[in-house]
Amino acid sequence: SSAASDVYKRQISEKIKAGARQVDIINVRGQRYIGVGLDSTVRLKIFGTPGNCLANLNKSLEIEVFGNVQDDVGDVMTGGRVIIHGDARDVLAQALQGGVIYVKGNAGNRCGIQMREYRDRRPVLMIGGRVDDYLGEYMAGGVIIILGLNYLDTDVEIVGDCVASGMVGGTIYIRGKVSPGKIGLNPPRGDVIQYLRGLVLDGRLSIEEYEAIESLEDFTLDTLREMLPPEVVKHVSKLYLNKYWKELVVEYRRLNDSDMAMIGPHFEEFGKVFDLRKEIDRVVKEEYFTVIRPKPAAATRVEEPEEG
Repeated sequence: SSAASDVYKRQISEKIKAGARQVDIINVRGQRYIGVGLDSTVRLKIFGTPGNCLANLNKSLEIEVFGNVQDDVGDVMTGGRVIIHGDARDVLAQALQGGVIYVKGNAGNRCGIQMREYRDRRPVLMIGGRVDDYLGEYMAGGVIIILGLNYLDTDVEIVGDCVASGMVGGTIYIRGKVSPGKIGLNPPRGDVIQYLRGLVLDGRLSIEEYEAIESLEDFTLDTLREMLPPEVVKHVSKLYLNKYWKELVVEYRRLNDSDMAMIGPHFEEFGKVFDLRKEIDRVVKEEYFTVIRPKPAAATRVEEPEEG
């Protein structure tokens, strides 16, 4: 309740004024707004399950949670660090602008949406498990890293649908191969196939070209650009082009020196705080990542869709 949350805030503030460097909070059962409005370098150790809005607007606190967290952790956080030893739910790190959030387990929908950075202030969200839909939606800066450590040596995709939809800045690293249809806000596959079938009936597309696309389990507008004539792409592009669709650069590769210069320290820290050094070392040295960035404006290629 709000009353219980106010009690927590008042008691924590009293501890800080008395000179405490660390405050332990035990038996937490859904109390909201913990850490909100506290401008201090004190460390909070939380035992239990904090409620919504943990660490919102955080500037400098270090918060460590020995349990799971509920929705909306780290909203508009500009500094400090949040460490979660369990799972997180929806809207984690919304509009994260600074500091780091580490989650050992899984997380829900719309993680890292509207993340942003300014000058040398680059926020980092790192998740050890998997996430659900809309990861990095409208992302404008910062770094998201999804490791899926519980799914090593499996074919399980560790992200949901609509990854990086509307993304205009920052970088997303996802261990393993992500299906192209999960990246961005793509039209349903069936709609595209039906539209191409209509172009075959109109004589604008050969049956061989149609069957080549129809045989694919997954494809994107870039796939169609590579396999179909430009005039056909102009027609079908109308299914893709909308205000939520952005051109993205998607690579499937090992981490390179440039990547490690930016995120290497976070791998080291993540392995240390969760005692996962062996797993992190393997991931860095042996695993491939899907790396997603927005395409530079000068390189963006947009077809003018045909009318009708």
